[in-house]
Amino acid sequence: MNEVPEISTLANILGGKIGELPTTYLGMPLGAKCKSKNIWNSVVERCENKLVNWRSQYLSLGGRVTLINSVLDAMPTYMMSLFLIHGKIIKKLDAIRRNFLWQGNGEGEKKHHLVKWEAVITTKKEGGLGIKNLKAQNKSLLLKWLWRLAADEQGLWKEIIIARYGREGPWTTQEVKTPYERGLWRTIRNQWQKMWGNFVIKLGNGRKTMFWNDVWVGQTPLRQQFPNIYNLNQQKLATILEFYNTLEQAKSLNFEEDKLLWKLDKDGKFRVKAAYKLLDISIETKEWCPWKMIWKGTIPHKVACFTWLVANQAVLTQDNLMKRGRQLCSRCFFCEAEIETVNHLFLHCKVIENYGNGSLI
Repeated sequence: MNEVPEISTLANILGGKIGELPTTYLGMPLGAKCKSKNIWNSVVERCENKLVNWRSQYLSLGGRVTLINSVLDAMPTYMMSLFLIHGKIIKKLDAIRRNFLWQGNGEGEKKHHLVKWEAVITTKKEGGLGIKNLKAQNKSLLLKWLWRLAADEQGLWKEIIIARYGREGPWTTQEVKTPYERGLWRTIRNQWQKMWGNFVIKLGNGRKTMFWNDVWVGQTPLRQQFPNIYNLNQQKLATILEFYNTLEQAKSLNFEEDKLLWKLDKDGKFRVKAAYKLLDISIETKEWCPWKMIWKGTIPHKVACFTWLVANQAVLTQDNLMKRGRQLCSRCFFCEAEIETVNHLFLHCKVIENYGNGSLI
C-alpha cells in the first residue's frame, strides 16, 4: 500500500531523485495536511526574518505602515490563494505586524499601542490604515477558484475537480462531505453561498440556467415568485432551454452560452478587491472621518499618519498618558491653563495658535 514497485529504476529512467512526502513544490506544500498549522511555518519565519533588518533602521510610523502594506501583507498571499489560513497563524501574523507598527526598532522596549488593531486593519475610507484583514483576504482569494470554475470554459484543473466531485448544476461541484483527505476543495466549496448571492445570470441559449431555481427574471427565483405553480410543475430541475423546447419557443433564445456576471464590478468580472470589501466586516464604518483630507492631500506620508493619529484622538497627550497609568500633571505644557487633550493641544491652545500665526517668532 502506497509503495511504488521498482521506484529506483523509474527514477533512473526519468532522471529524477527519490523523495518523500510531504515536500514543497513551487512554493506550495505537497502531500501535507491542508489544515495543519505546520504548513504556514515558512511564511511566519520569513515575516520574522524581515523584521531583523527593519528593526535596525529608524523608521517613522508612515514608513512602517508602508512596509507592512507592501511586504508583510503580501508574503502570505501566495499560500492564502489556495489554503484556508489557520486561526492561530492569523494571531501570530497579526502580532508580528502589530508589534512592528507600534514598537518599530524598539526591540524589547514596551511601547503603547495607540489604536485598536480592529480599527487599524480597516480600509482608509473607514478610518483605518488599510492594513489587510488576513481572514477576509484569505476568503476573497479562495472565492476566485469558484469564479474560475463557473466562468472558465476549459481547463484541465476544472475537468479534474468536476470528475472527482461531480457537478451540482452547471456552475459548481457537489458539496463535499467526505473526510479530511479531501479538505482542500471542501474548504473552497464551502464558500459557494457567499459567492452565489453576488452573481447575476446573463441569459444566452438557456442551456445552463435553471428555469425555476436560478435568478434570471426579477430579484428572486421563479419558484419563490410562483410557489403554487412550482409545486404543480413536473419539471422542477429543467433548464430554460429544456422548458422552452417543451413550449416550442427555443428559437427566441440566442446561440451564446449563459454567463455569470459578478454584481460588484461594472464589467461583471470577479475581482479579489471587490470580494475583500464584501467580506471585510472588522469594524463598523465611522460616522465621520476626514480620510480624504488625510490621505488624498500632497503632504508627506509620515505627516498623514500622524494626522490620522490626531483624528483618532490617539496622540500621547498628558490626558492620554494618564489614562495609561502615568502619574502626570494634566495641565497643558504650553499655556498651563487647560487640561492637555488632543483637541486642546491642536485646536484651542492659545500659545500654539500664536506660534502658528508667527507672533512669537
